[in-house]
Amino acid sequence: YNTSAWENSSKMEFTYDGNLNLIEMNIFSWNSESGQWSNTGKTEYTYDSNNNLTLITFSYYVEYLGGWNTLYKYEYGYDASGNQILEASYSWNLISSAWIGEYKMQTVYNQYGNKTEISSFEWSKLGNTWRESGKMNMQYNNLNQVTNFIAYDWDTIASQWINNYKGDFVTDGYGNVTQVLSADWNLLTSQWDYYWKEQYLYNNAYAYNDLVLPNLYLGDYEYYWMMDYNPFSHMLTEYEEYVNENDIWALSSKSKYFYSPIQISNVEISETGLLKVFPNPASDALTFRYTGPEQELNLKMFDSQGKSYIDKIFSNTININTSVVPNGLYFYRISGNGNILESGKIIIKH
Repeated sequence: YNTSAWENSSKMEFTYDGNLNLIEMNIFSWNSESGQWSNTGKTEYTYDSNNNLTLITFSYYVEYLGGWNTLYKYEYGYDASGNQILEASYSWNLISSAWIGEYKMQTVYNQYGNKTEISSFEWSKLGNTWRESGKMNMQYNNLNQVTNFIAYDWDTIASQWINNYKGDFVTDGYGNVTQVLSADWNLLTSQWDYYWKEQYLYNNAYAYNDLVLPNLYLGDYEYYWMMDYNPFSHMLTEYEEYVNENDIWALSSKSKYFYSPIQISNVEISETGLLKVFPNPASDALTFRYTGPEQELNLKMFDSQGKSYIDKIFSNTININTSVVPNGLYFYRISGNGNILESGKIIIKH
């Protein structure tokens, strides 16, 4: 804003493919001398035949060369089941005109889709190649619940894996983690030193998916997101932390969680000139009726955490069975011919 008038500054443009995948994002800055938009940077996205993201490249525009220079890129790989098994980052070296590795992570899964090993790599400038730096192995019980994990560091001198830290999990019969014991490896004694304990209490009358939650912070537990694992299947009511003081567990802190009933009487029926969604709230069935020009439409429905529940192709009317969809607030999006036509929110209440 300048001299009592708005002036152009920057803008972004987005391009999508026929599957509504973002394939390019362009950034422009305003050139006040020429009175035109100038290229600044762009990000390009590549997908495989299953719409899995396989490559992201970041580039900036060099005005005096009249062309693009690539800065860095991310590569992703997947197995036959669609599980992500590779993530790698590279930066472009202008001097050597070659890609230099930044980090790489590889993941192994069992037949049930559980992560059993996560390996990290660092770039060796001497050999211009990847070398192992660390890994984590996970084990599960017959209910696919994590029972323990061990993290290792790679000893480049001895060329072997060295224990670093580990976690032991205790679960109940409801799929909840009730206790976690953390330990570091003692190189002097060649034993595990347990230093930290966590304990969780639950109200098993309420399933986790029945709750509307903020982002809960339960410490710096990187192993949860690395394992893609939610330790809670029901309503968490209490959380305790203990420290090991001379082989005696001393309570360090305690957190309690309180909940209120979800009071939902009604949500306005989503009804524009072209779309009707009813009933809202819905119990066992939900109808989307689009009265625009007949075309192939795509309906997607997500929960408040971004998890996809519905992904359907239809023409003008579709009836959705919501009897197995958990209670809660959901967001929908209807698109056609690569364009988002309608979006909104609905309530599922059984």
